[in-house]
Amino acid sequence: MRRVLFVCTGNLCRSPMAEYILQRELSDRGADDVLVESAGTFAMEGNPAARKAVKEMEKQGIDMSGHRARALTRRMLEEADVVVVMEKQHELTALALMPDAGEKIVLMGKLVDGRDNHEIPDPYGSDEEFFSQTCDLIKKAAAALADRLVSE
Repeated sequence: MRRVLFVCTGNLCRSPMAEYILQRELSDRGADDVLVESAGTFAMEGNPAARKAVKEMEKQGIDMSGHRARALTRRMLEEADVVVVMEKQHELTALALMPDAGEKIVLMGKLVDGRDNHEIPDPYGSDEEFFSQTCDLIKKAAAALADRLVSE
């Protein structure tokens, strides 16, 4: 079984949204051989997802209310086949935990065609419109990643 790990800061918005969206994208493609997880570089273990992130996911037909934050560990990085980070800083933190993880790390924004900025902005503390815009970017990147995973 292949493993994909999404990483953001608090594991409250971006990475769990990406986790749940990719799970649906893979399910829609009939791919059941990929385990999708998420974690945060500065996560407080057990915290629920941000309320606005849960609400945005409800608009997408996805129930993320049961999500609980997890802190990124070296073991998670070791077990992952692909590590998708939201910001360059997340990549640096992952590399500090596991210096030889570089070949499996990708900035999520690089998966979205035509984007110059490869970082996915943090919507935490922002309004619902910003959460929606962030979710749209994540959906595009997750669809591209799902296509790639299915074709491999």
